[in-house]
Amino acid sequence: MIKICEWCGSDFYVEEYKKNSNRQRFCSYECRYKAGNERVKNEVIYHNMTCLTCGKVYLSRRLDSVSCSLECKHKRNQQLAKERYHRLFNGEKKLSDNSKKTEKRIIQPMHEIEAEARKHGMNYGQYYALMLQKQEIEERERRKANAV
Repeated sequence: MIKICEWCGSDFYVEEYKKNSNRQRFCSYECRYKAGNERVKNEVIYHNMTCLTCGKVYLSRRLDSVSCSLECKHKRNQQLAKERYHRLFNGEKKLSDNSKKTEKRIIQPMHEIEAEARKHGMNYGQYYALMLQKQEIEERERRKANAV
């Protein structure tokens, strides 16, 4: 059976057992690929979005886009990084028991811990492990004192 290619309009042969099938609509993979690309280009939908950094309304192909330009994207990333830093070093951390009390915990930056480790003749990992052991011992002693 002979069919006509939907993309280029040329004739092509289809085997007899496939003559009733609508699956073979193109003469080659090239025509199928080109038709697919054209369909995708024509179906592109733009969405009205509002930039979370500057508040400007812009068009975007993606629904998960949050900034209108690279500048706004960089500003937002810097702002988020600052917030994460402040949350990490100044935030409140819940106690391990299920009480509603919170304990403010200030974590030393890595370079300060490393400098102290060098003073004691250790590397960062050794010194940090030693600090954690001391904290566990102090916590156990506090629990014993509270239990008695």
